[in-house]
Amino acid sequence: MKDEKKKVYRDHLGIEYSSINEMAMAYGISKQTFEHRILNGLSLKDALETPYEIGNDIDRFYIDHVGNKYKSLKDMCNVYGIKVEKYRAEIKLGISKEKILSEDSSRNVSKKKHCGKRCKDHLGNEYISISEMCRVYGLDSSLFSRRISNGVSLQEALTKKSLIGCKDHLGNEYNSIEEMCKTYGINRTTFNYRINQGWKLEDALTKP
Repeated sequence: MKDEKKKVYRDHLGIEYSSINEMAMAYGISKQTFEHRILNGLSLKDALETPYEIGNDIDRFYIDHVGNKYKSLKDMCNVYGIKVEKYRAEIKLGISKEKILSEDSSRNVSKKKHCGKRCKDHLGNEYISISEMCRVYGLDSSLFSRRISNGVSLQEALTKKSLIGCKDHLGNEYNSIEEMCKTYGINRTTFNYRINQGWKLEDALTKP
């Protein structure tokens, strides 16, 4: 009976590990954090060596190549009309996040060329860009991006007339004060106390 070769994992320095978990732990991060970073398009070196910090956007959100934040990989893929499985597979092949999201997802199957970032709405209708989809729904594209990054479903982000529960000092929309505080990593009680003491909104949200 032949001995089965054990799968090994190598970091950017060529050091071998018996598992992804062992490799991640060697750099002081969890396996989940490592995998999240890889799916976020970070290189192996950056995924391992970037220090873990509570509230770090790299570890909290999925961020597309233009800086929009999404609470899940599925949300980001839905906006660009790409299947999560396809995105994961292409990331593992070393294809850049920008290339995956900005090019037509069927580029290797169809010879037909498209311009812009193709996407689909909640009904399955396809558009050549997010801007075109938002124009059809009479929605500002920047508002759409903020809604998606705040965890609003694709259908609501496109069809709701108003989702404003509150706004931060930058004008970003949130469904609730709790959601806004969570985004800034601050306790709701602390936020309320600061506001009651006359603090400016920006200071109440951002001061350590």
